[in-house]
Parts: sequence; structure tokens; C-alpha cells
Amino acid sequence: MELSGNGLLVASKNQIINDITQISPAREITMNQSEMANSLKLTDFKFYLCYLTTILLCIIAIILNYNDGEVNLKEFIFGTSILSASFLLCCISFIIEMKFGPGLLDRWSLPSLLYLIAGTAIILSDPNTYSTIMDEDDSKGCMPSLSAIAIILVVSHKRIKNHRNFEITSGLLLIFAFFLNLAGNQSKNLTIFQFFSILIVFGFLIISLQEPKKVHTQYLEIAKDSQSFISENDLKTDGIIHGAKKQADTVIEEIVDAINSSIESLKIISESKDPKAKEQAIASTGILRSILARLRRSTNVYYLNIENITKGLDEQDKIYIEQTFVSKRGGTVYSLPPRERSLIKIDSIYGVAELQGVLSQIGREWDFNTFFVSDCSGERPLQTCGYYAIVKYGIKDIFNMSENTLINFLKELEGRYNNNNPYHNSCHAADVMCSFLYIVFNTFILEEINSLELLAGIITSLGHDVGHPAKSNRFLIVTMDDLAIQFNDISVLEMHHASIVFKILKEHAYDLIKSIDPDRWSLVRKMIIEMILSTDLAKHFEIVSHFKAKYLSINDRQDMNDPDFRFDMFKMTIKVADVGHAAKKRDLHVKWCALIIQEYFDQGDVEKAMGIQVSMYCERETTEIAKTQIGFIKNIVVPLYQTYNMLAFCPSIKEKLLVQLEENEKFWISHHHPNRRQTSIDGAPQDENLEEYERLFKSIQRGRRGSLPEKYLS
Repeated sequence: MELSGNGLLVASKNQIINDITQISPAREITMNQSEMANSLKLTDFKFYLCYLTTILLCIIAIILNYNDGEVNLKEFIFGTSILSASFLLCCISFIIEMKFGPGLLDRWSLPSLLYLIAGTAIILSDPNTYSTIMDEDDSKGCMPSLSAIAIILVVSHKRIKNHRNFEITSGLLLIFAFFLNLAGNQSKNLTIFQFFSILIVFGFLIISLQEPKKVHTQYLEIAKDSQSFISENDLKTDGIIHGAKKQADTVIEEIVDAINSSIESLKIISESKDPKAKEQAIASTGILRSILARLRRSTNVYYLNIENITKGLDEQDKIYIEQTFVSKRGGTVYSLPPRERSLIKIDSIYGVAELQGVLSQIGREWDFNTFFVSDCSGERPLQTCGYYAIVKYGIKDIFNMSENTLINFLKELEGRYNNNNPYHNSCHAADVMCSFLYIVFNTFILEEINSLELLAGIITSLGHDVGHPAKSNRFLIVTMDDLAIQFNDISVLEMHHASIVFKILKEHAYDLIKSIDPDRWSLVRKMIIEMILSTDLAKHFEIVSHFKAKYLSINDRQDMNDPDFRFDMFKMTIKVADVGHAAKKRDLHVKWCALIIQEYFDQGDVEKAMGIQVSMYCERETTEIAKTQIGFIKNIVVPLYQTYNMLAFCPSIKEKLLVQLEENEKFWISHHHPNRRQTSIDGAPQDENLEEYERLFKSIQRGRRGSLPEKYLS
């Protein structure tokens, strides 16, 4: 399958089969419709061959009996006539089935009728039973009718679709043959032995027909729902595709679920001796056809079903998620080719003695306090933490960075941040870098990452919010800000951040990676851009749902040698780091929360002054702070961290970060007052800096209202 630039998924029938084979490599699933039809024809050919052979043997037996004088002329003519007529009828049925398919005969129950006619002809042509009916002299036959009935009994049970018809017809033939043979000149003991022997065979055949009905019930139901061909109505209507177990958040999850269902069906078929296996193959084919139809009518398989995502949330949380975490446009999936690895040196010494002990915790301590670094470095946390990390992990030496170029780049990057922003400032950028490095060095990524990827991750972390105006994408789009016009309302801020990073790198004095060859330069540029774009909260559910559907729906362990998985892991890692404050210890978490809420309220003040609708949770007068954080942790951060940890296999994420998330959520729940807005965090346990947080939250509520930046006054 290929995903084109506009998000259109193009797939052929063979590509669907190839995709299924990749999902379940242990099975070769190559049966297409043509092969299935050939398989069915082969089964029918065997059925008719056995039928015709049995009738022919009966004709030969009568001829031999006549030559030996065991039957008279009347018996000979009668027997050969009805058997020949039955033989001719069987040939005609075979020709019709080969030309028009088995459906026509099955619809009229002709196989059952043919079985009845052939069985009756065999019974009546038996010299022993004929003499009983006609009350003539005893005759002897060398082809007893009970033996012939046993043969066509075994053959017919595979061909006759209506099991009830098969059972009734077989019962009538057996009883008819038994009583006629019993009244004839054949040994009664032999007749009784033959009859009960056939009854045993008949019983096993009935059991074999009943067992698959129990085992494959769910797949037979699918077969009833699935059609051999997709109708125009299927192509026009939406809904759950055949085989999907439940409604999913995205179409791609729905498709994967249906494909997995068809794989399970095919597995059962391959392991079963059930004669109805071909019917199950048809059911699976129907599923694949409905998948193909679903793909054809979906312009973007990663488009979100926002109603499912927000189901069960209150109205305010729904509006907040729709405004902040949902994009109306689809994304594009890129692949990242793996590159050769370089060893990361960790023994370099950073020369700032005053912060050496604190900075040494970068990559080792999740609850890294960038506020402290900012205070000690004269509000230069990005330069301080960035320089330390690049030098410590050998990046400076590997890429031959000059001291002046590295310092100039970090200084210029930090200077492009507006440190008057309460939250989106250089301190946040440094904090995200420290969180990113912690995750890298505490997961299996450490064993796989190369120096180029580590450099891209550090630059992304430090520059992912550079130039942030402390306003949301929604605000910029609604107010038709110059940035929204420039980037066509698409990931406006993230496009802006990435653009600034590369404008800085383009300048010779700041070019950190000028020693890199063009191919590697293209790679690192692509990584940085895509990782920054992945921090757009409007794409949050889209990215997470894509990640889950692509990797967690498959039970195979993922390999970092897979370029798509490798790149997706880095994108998810930067997302986890970007919202990392929610999983920090409570004193850090509450402080970060106070800053982001302050930024929200400042935006709300501007929106009110401009006379536009205030964004959800930006209304200073009515927003309950605790409620905003409960929803953010529960609906956004926890699912993200749980999804990430399923593939990152990081004990500290499970045992430390997820536990801390739960504790932080409980903290906010304990201060959740639905009937009044929260003006402080009073009543909380007395943490070390609680009074400072109390003053901070109160200052947020008492902050300025209605003032506008100069750019909005003109």
C-alpha cells in the first residue's frame, strides 16, 4: 500500500494480500478468487468422477451377470436402462456446473435430487432387489446395492450443501435398500451386517458435518454478511467493515482489526479438516473485498472519529479537545532509512564547576529542575543545558563543531525565545530536552540511536517552541495573524518554530552541522522538521492512533531496523517529553501548571478585549484550574504514556512516570470543586514550596485583564 501526498490510500487486491502476509509472515495467504474457484471445481470434478464410476461399475456388473446367465434379458434391459439414464443425467449436471458454477444447481437442490435418482437407480438395478419387486425367480448379482450406496454416500456428503436434505435422502435410500435386500435371495446375515456397517459410516458423516458448525459459527455468520462482489451501495455508505469487531477511532484501526479477523479465519481453515473450509475461504475473501471498498472510499485513513474520542467527556472537555487536539487536515507518513551507528562518548568534561553536580543529572534524572539552572545561569537554561549535553555525549567532537559556533548557535536560539512568556520560553525548551534525553537513555533506544539522530533530537527539543508568541494556533487562525496567513492555517506555530531553527542554522556563524554531507544534512533536516510538527497538539490523536494501529495491533515485537518504526519512535519520544511536566514530581508539576494556566488566561484576556469567542479554559473568571489538569492528564497524557511504554519497554515509565501521573491526577481531583472556580491550591499537603505555589496561583487569578499587545491595537 502507498500513501500519496494528499493522504489517499491506493491499494490493489494483490497489495491487500501482501499486506496481510506481512502482518502474519508465518502463514502464506495467497489464495485469490481464481485459485478458490479452481479449488472448488477440482472438488466437484472428484464428486462427479466417483458418481459416474460407481454407476459405470453397476452397469458392468449387470453385463457380467447377464453373460454368466445370472440375470435374464428383462432384468438386463431394465437395469442398464435406468443406470444409463442416471449416468446421462449426472453428465448433464456436471456440464452445467462447470459452465455456470455450483450456485445454480445448489439453488434448485439438484445435487440432492441427483443423489436420490442415482441411488434409486442403483437399488432397482440390483438383480437381487429387482427379483424381489417383480416376484420373479431368484437372481444373483455381483454388485450389491448396499455396497454401491455406501460409496455414493461418502462421496455425496461433501457436495450437498443442504445437510438436512443429505440426511433425509440417505436415510430413505438405506431403508429402501435394506428391506429389498432382506426380502431377496441374499443372505440375511450379510444384509444386516452391510446395513449396520453403512449406518456407522453414515453416523460419522453426520457428526463430521455438525462439528464445523460449532467451531466456525462466527465465520459462517461473516460468510452470510459478506458478498462475492461489493455492490455500489457498499462503496457509498460508511460503517464498520465486515470482520471488524468494534468501532474504532480511525479507519486504519478498523481496517487492521478486520484484517486480523480474516487472518484468524484463514488460520482455522488451514488447520481444519472441515469440508466446509472452502466456504470459510469465501467468507475471508468477502472481508478482504469489504476492506478494499473501505479503502477506496476513504480519502484519509487516519482521519479521526472525534465523537468516539470525546465520548463520555463533559461538554467543556469536548470543546477543549476539539479546539486544541484535533486537526481538520490529514498528515503524511514518511519513512526514515536507518544509518550507520556511531559510538556516543560520555566521558567528556564540562567546565562549569558551579553547576557540574546538577547538570550531571541530565539524562539520568527525570525530575530535573530547569528552574534552578535558569536561576543559577542568569536565565540562560537553554544555553547551559544544551551546551552541556552536546559536549557530554560527544556530539561536539563527532561533528567537528567549533566552540564559537556552538556557543553562538545556542545563544541565538535562546534569544529567539520570548522569556516574558510564562510557559513557552527557553526554560521549557531546556526542560523538554532533559526529558527527551532521560527517555532515550532509559529505554532500548539507547542501544540503537546514532549520533546524528541524537543531535537531531537535541536540536528539536531546544528549538521546538522557538519564537512562540504565547498564543495558540486557534487564536492565530481566528485572528488571521500573519503567521497563520504565511503557513495557510496548517500547524502554524510548529511550522514557524521549524522555520526559525533552520534560518539560524543557515547562517554561517551558527551552522553547527556544516561538516555533514548533503545526504545526512537532508536526513537531519527531515527529522527535525517532522519531530517539531509532531508536537502540534491538533495532531495528537491522529499520531497516537496511527502509532497504535500500525504497531500495537500487531503482536510481533518491533525492530528499530524498520525505518518507519525507528522514525515513529523518535516522533513519539519528543511528544512524551513535550508534556513531561505532567509526570514530574508534584512541586515541579504544579509550578509548570501555574505557568501554562497563566498563559492561557492571558490569551483569554486578549480574546475578550478583541470581542472574539474565548477559547476553552482561557476564561479567567470561570475556569476551574483543577478540572483542566484532571482532563489533560486523564485524556491526553496517560494514554500517550501507556501507548509509548507498550513498545518502549521502559520500567521507569511504568514504575515511576505512570505512578506519578496517577498521584498528580489524584492531587487535582482532591481540589476539584465543580460548583466553584478554583482560586488556589489550599488544603493540599504541606510541600516544601507550597506557599510559593499558593501565591503564584492567586497572582494568576488577579492578573491583568483585557490589555492587548500593540500588534492587535491597530
